[in-house]
Amino acid sequence: MKIVSYESIYFLNTNELEGPMRSLFQLKSAQYINWIRLWDMDSYWWNHTQLRRSSSTIAPSLYYASRAGLQEISGWLLEKNTDVHAQGGFYGNALQAASYGGHEAVVRLLLEKNADVHAQGGYYGTALQAASASGYETVVRLLLEQNADVNAQGGLFGNAFLAASAHGHDGVRGLLREEGRRQRAGRRAQQRAAGPPKL
Repeated sequence: MKIVSYESIYFLNTNELEGPMRSLFQLKSAQYINWIRLWDMDSYWWNHTQLRRSSSTIAPSLYYASRAGLQEISGWLLEKNTDVHAQGGFYGNALQAASYGGHEAVVRLLLEKNADVHAQGGYYGTALQAASASGYETVVRLLLEQNADVNAQGGLFGNAFLAASAHGHDGVRGLLREEGRRQRAGRRAQQRAAGPPKL
């Protein structure tokens, strides 16, 4: 009896997939639109297939590549000058989708391409709230390093701290609490430096 390695069964050579994956993620290609119509990872389990869905309601390909944590495809799309700020999808944009999934490498890539860490919209409102709700401390740290606003309001839970609290992510809550103190101290120092308000 021949034993086949785990890797040969479950992982394909990425060079073999590079061409087909790039074809799939071509902006508004028929393959891409049909893939999302057949299985939209943003939809509820009972409603993944929507064959009559209008292509105008389908989020950009960078959004789904980021949502799935596909670093190479996300990088390739960004090299092709795909709009890193494009809105769409359940989570609002590519940065929020990658943050929710804890895809640190993709988040880092998007931030390197100047993705707006303050962009509002989608289910969680901000990338910081999405990462906080999921409990991904490394992604939360990355976003905080880019000066994500701890007190930004919106989304399902209202802010990032409440999102982390709702799911019992104590490590994330600690990070957010400390960053909140730092941001408040910085605002107070700016106010003191500006002097009293002029009447």
